[in-house]
Amino acid sequence: MTQTANRSPWTANRRAPLLAEWAEAARAFEALQFGLERVPEEARAAARHDLDAARDRLAAAQDAYADALPRVPLSRCPFSGAPVFLAIDTLGLDGPWWDARNP
Repeated sequence: MTQTANRSPWTANRRAPLLAEWAEAARAFEALQFGLERVPEEARAAARHDLDAARDRLAAAQDAYADALPRVPLSRCPFSGAPVFLAIDTLGLDGPWWDARNP
């Protein structure tokens, strides 16, 4: 378990709902995105509005996940010796930052 100042500990219980929301938002966005060309012309404006809302939901889910990730000291600056921190999901490889299609 890793944590940094002013952050809750990064635990499986904290991670699970963030990933569930991200996965559901990604599924909804992809379904709307790939279905857009099949929508009749008269309904396209509403479909684009739904797609924009789904994109916003997906972005919010990704931001919530990224903001919750622990910042882990990964290296040191070769000039100053200051630690270099990187946000890493230390609990698994199934999060959005490990998605080969969405690096």
